[in-house]
Amino acid sequence: MTRAKRHLCVVGDSDTISRGSGFLAAWMGFLEQHADLRYPSLAEVYVDEQRG
Repeated sequence: MTRAKRHLCVVGDSDTISRGSGFLAAWMGFLEQHADLRYPSLAEVYVDEQRG
């Protein structure tokens, strides 16, 4: 893996990532303050689940 020069997309559960290690917890804290975090709505999750 090389450093992201323009964009980095991480898909995962922020609570789970934060529990991984001290480094990951600090990284999630940084992201919450400085990054564009997007969370799916319950409707989006439910629709995807229904589609199979």
